[in-house]
Amino acid sequence: MAKTQFTKTPHRVSPKRLLAALVALSVAFLLLTSVVSIAQKYSATRKHIVELEQEKAALEAKQANLKEMNDYIQTPAGSEQLLRQKYNVVKPGEGVIVVANPSTIEPQTRSSAVGRWWNAILMGLGIRKE
Repeated sequence: MAKTQFTKTPHRVSPKRLLAALVALSVAFLLLTSVVSIAQKYSATRKHIVELEQEKAALEAKQANLKEMNDYIQTPAGSEQLLRQKYNVVKPGEGVIVVANPSTIEPQTRSSAVGRWWNAILMGLGIRKE
């Protein structure tokens, strides 16, 4: 019988080809994992750069505010205000007013003689307690 292209002939895979295919797949896998790892690191680095830029902007604003405050404190009015706030300094002839929180102060009520008389009667009867 003549050989044609449609006749099936068994193909054997040689061990060298099989080993070469395994090595090629292993190298491809290692390259792929390294590319993915580098991409993840790049993404994390870009994200960290954005966070650092935001932090830098906040620190620059804080530095500008502190510089402005230092410039103000260098003036006579600024140093006077700082002394007044920090050490409660007053000028001669000035007084100090202390404002108390009204919720902590209990109002002192004086009861009248009639009120005291009724309270004594009610306490004597055991209806009201002190």
